[in-house]
Amino acid sequence: MRTAISSGRTTTRTELRSGRDDIYSLRPALWLDAADPSTLTFNGSNVSAWRDKSGNGNHASQGTAIRQPIYRAAGINGLPALEGRHDGTNASQLIIEDTRTNSIRNSTNIGVNVGTNTLPTNWDKYQGGSVNITVIGYGIEDGNDYIDIKFSGTASASTGSAVYTESTTGITAATAQVWAQSCMMKIVGGSKTGINNLRWNIEERTSAGVIVTTQYNNIDALSTLDSTQRYFSGVSTLNGGGTTARIRGALEIVFSSGATIDITIRVYNVQLERIQDGAQSAASTYIPTYGSAVTRTATSLKYTQFTSFVVAQRVTNLGAVEAYCGKYNNTTSMREHRLIIQNPSNPAIVSGRDGGAGTLVQVTQGLITIPTATAYMVTGWQDSTRLYISHNNNTASSSAQASVYNSSSAYTLFSTDQAISAPFAGRIGEHLFFNRALSTDERAIVTSYLQTKWRLL
Repeated sequence: MRTAISSGRTTTRTELRSGRDDIYSLRPALWLDAADPSTLTFNGSNVSAWRDKSGNGNHASQGTAIRQPIYRAAGINGLPALEGRHDGTNASQLIIEDTRTNSIRNSTNIGVNVGTNTLPTNWDKYQGGSVNITVIGYGIEDGNDYIDIKFSGTASASTGSAVYTESTTGITAATAQVWAQSCMMKIVGGSKTGINNLRWNIEERTSAGVIVTTQYNNIDALSTLDSTQRYFSGVSTLNGGGTTARIRGALEIVFSSGATIDITIRVYNVQLERIQDGAQSAASTYIPTYGSAVTRTATSLKYTQFTSFVVAQRVTNLGAVEAYCGKYNNTTSMREHRLIIQNPSNPAIVSGRDGGAGTLVQVTQGLITIPTATAYMVTGWQDSTRLYISHNNNTASSSAQASVYNSSSAYTLFSTDQAISAPFAGRIGEHLFFNRALSTDERAIVTSYLQTKWRLL
């Protein structure tokens, strides 16, 4: 059994799993966990999306690379964390996602029948070159809807076989629109031998369903698809002209004549969504559908009553970037970062880790200085406020920049949706947000889980 060492005691994986289950039982509205790599979407060393583990779809994302936080594998006490930065112009910022619609009407495999080799309702297939398509299984794995699709046979021609997630007239679209397609996949049988290309395409069709053109390789999965569950996404701009009126997605394998094909692909959580003008140009996270398109609103977080926890760490040695993240201390030649939970009407509580004493401390209606490279946890439970991890030369400020911020239009991490002159240039490991005031015992459960996991004891 693997163990984690924390302040002289051994914590088993069973204990951590028990703590995780306790968190689920408390029904968080938002749960972001950098130590769970399956929730992160990478853009090189950057993170473009941080998926919500709560099941409420409050996913945080950023489509602009220069504003994406950096992944640090050993960011806080040996565990992964996301690090905000500032280049003098652009600050890192993750945003709880904008409104999106999964236009695939049946992403949950309604109507599938293995015995009769029937694809889900509205789905279709094309079997080219004698390479057959067979449905051999479906179900739910780790909460994700999946279908197992087998491609097999000896190719009689150089062509392709494809599975379509919609009918030819099921999704209305128009030229110049931007669409994102996404899913998860893994190989559960056979291999990629004999396959020249394995990709997702977007077909553009007329209102009557006649093909206009195809956006090939919207997702190119040949090199990365293997037996590990992986997330795939791609963005395409429709260019078929005035006759484009419908679209549909297609999973296609391409092969040469004479190739022997035998591969079974498990496909999860298929999604095809239009990106509205001004929204980030990236796929959002999965929206299940059950016979018709489903629209997700931007966020379900509430601020009339809430309880919030953040595990974070201040970062130094960032060069000129430091001028944007704290107060300069002439004695130590280091920046100090101030933590504030500000409540206009009621006392607020700040929990932080006191580097000198090494113990968890609480300050009411005040500030606490966090030393360099010390992990800390900020918590708050109040009636109506904004949660800040902020600084402003020892004084609270309603306009100070924040790592976690509730604005009128979005919920953001690392910087606000307003000015970016002083963002949080630090690391965030985990963030839990509840749409209610937790009891004392419930807060103790969350605190114990975070302290044990992140070795804050």
